[in-house]
Amino acid sequence: MPIAGCVYNLLTGFFDPLVDAVVTRKKKPDTNPFGLAAITTGSLLWGMTKATVGCIPGINAPKIIATTLLVGTTYLTTCTETLSPDDEIPRKEVQPVASFDPNDKLGLDGAGANKYIQGTEIFPYLIRFENKPTATAAAQTVLIIDTLDKTKLDLSSLQLGFISFNNRIINIPPGRKNYTAYVDLRPAQDLTVKIEAKLDERSGVLTWLYTSLDPTTRKLTQNPDAGFLPPNKTTPEGEGGVFFTIRPKNNLITNDDIKNRAYIYFDNNEVIPTPTWSNAIDKMPPVSQVSSLPQTQADSIFTVRWSGNDEGAGISNYSVYVSVNNKPYTRWLNKTTDTLALFEGKRDSTYRFYSIAQDSTGILEAVPATADATTTIAKVTGLEEDLAKQVKVYPNPVVHTLIVELPQPLRTATLTLINVHGGIVSKMEGKNRMELSLKVNQFAKGLYLLRITDGKSIVVKKVIIE
Repeated sequence: MPIAGCVYNLLTGFFDPLVDAVVTRKKKPDTNPFGLAAITTGSLLWGMTKATVGCIPGINAPKIIATTLLVGTTYLTTCTETLSPDDEIPRKEVQPVASFDPNDKLGLDGAGANKYIQGTEIFPYLIRFENKPTATAAAQTVLIIDTLDKTKLDLSSLQLGFISFNNRIINIPPGRKNYTAYVDLRPAQDLTVKIEAKLDERSGVLTWLYTSLDPTTRKLTQNPDAGFLPPNKTTPEGEGGVFFTIRPKNNLITNDDIKNRAYIYFDNNEVIPTPTWSNAIDKMPPVSQVSSLPQTQADSIFTVRWSGNDEGAGISNYSVYVSVNNKPYTRWLNKTTDTLALFEGKRDSTYRFYSIAQDSTGILEAVPATADATTTIAKVTGLEEDLAKQVKVYPNPVVHTLIVELPQPLRTATLTLINVHGGIVSKMEGKNRMELSLKVNQFAKGLYLLRITDGKSIVVKKVIIE
């Protein structure tokens, strides 16, 4: 059920970082999504963000995410006191202490190394930053600049999501491309943090500016030790992040790349770019086909093969369908990664096959108008039916040696052991013997066909080697 899957994703998104931290007792695992500590606000936010965006199409993602992320965090109400949005930020001398910023950017998971997506999804982007534990001062200002590719991203669809810092989350109302909030940190700190998020729709530049203000003067604080983001000595006091969503344009084609990176400024430090997050578009369905089969064949068990290709993300799986004697098609194999299998039919019957491929982004191939392959199994004679009942093959499954007992008419027959690929792995002559033994322990485990024929009659038995 889709709803159950969403609930599962939301819960695992929230609790997986907790389990990793508590059960493994790691302090700074490399596999942490944020690379900071075993459990961080950032890691919880991103786990929940991905789960929420992934399973609630058509619903305002930032609103849902903002509401969901209140679990286990501090709810923050923005200040309503009147502060001028045009407050001038005065210049100040560089202090002999400094904040320091590692950074990261995360986007939509996709298929393969190129992170292929279909191009109809909501793109969630999370930019996170940290004032490292080794920094000598709290950060007073943090500026984030993200230049969006106007040729590939639909700026009209952009929605600002949450803004976070120091275990606080500011939830932005849905549909906003610009937002300003004032966060009063008193009594813990004698500071007010002004946060401005703006999108310049002409240039595609999206910015966030965190500024530490003196609550009394409502100007940039002059205290070098007063900043909204302290060194991250006790996680998550020195962490922060911003989130937004946007849709790609409709005119993108397969193998178009959508690349995005941000630039983060901490106080007077040099700018540090985030890694580039890239997704490739795949809009083309895969193509597949079942290989041709003999028009008529004597064996009731035979190998069916299929293959396919996909221009973008690559084929993920195949489903193979079969029709018996012109009846409606039924699914024989469902979402298999194999490209061949043994099919067991019945004598005097006609079988038609086609395949449907699915690529790694989830795009399905269209149902073909006609069958890819057709074959008819010849009618069995009464003699062959009697001979098949008289042939004994044991033990089956077999580990070491297979025993075959033959009736009189087949004691001069040729015995052929065939693997699922249609390859002959062993062949021997009956030489007028009633009982034959065949060592099979040197062969790979799996399903095989034992074909027994004297040139007139054919008997086929299935053999399983363990």
